[in-house]
Amino acid sequence: MEGISSQDSTKRCVVEVCKGGVASGWRKITDHVLSKAEANRTLASYYVDRKGEYMCLSCYNGIVVNGSDFFKNHALEWKRGLKKRRKNDNLSMSESIKLLANIIFQRDVLGENRPIIDFLHLRAFVEKESKLLTPFFDEIKAAANMENKNEDERQELNRSLAYQCYLMCWNRNRAIPLWDLKDEKLKSNQFSFFF
Repeated sequence: MEGISSQDSTKRCVVEVCKGGVASGWRKITDHVLSKAEANRTLASYYVDRKGEYMCLSCYNGIVVNGSDFFKNHALEWKRGLKKRRKNDNLSMSESIKLLANIIFQRDVLGENRPIIDFLHLRAFVEKESKLLTPFFDEIKAAANMENKNEDERQELNRSLAYQCYLMCWNRNRAIPLWDLKDEKLKSNQFSFFF
């Protein structure tokens, strides 16, 4: 049967809330596994990033077969961005990129929407999804010194910063689309994508 593997001591369950018990087998994360987890409302979005890797049979049964409340709660917590919080509620750079990549993946890939090519619009959309990313966007804006730019420079910078956000997310999940930043067609919302 596809996706089933016998016990292997080199494998590690990718489910972050795995109880770590002795696994009697492994299941590969496939499109079928992701589809069943989504139907059961047990899909924590980071599973998508780990497609092709393995979860233990115990977690597989809870996520895919039984749709247990434990894994439903984990998926909800992950969606809300409650995992890996710092004491002051600021996420690290890698945690911020991980959360941003999950939000963009949900919107652009699963929702089949075009990328948001303006930084201010991207920021507004993402902050509606998760306030945890406000400090991340504050740092990007401060580093870009946007206040000291003229109007033309700001427009170019808005496109560039949006692209840089997508590029960081693309480095994490290659399913996220990139576009040609120099493409003049961007002004008319026609894209030349790179994959």
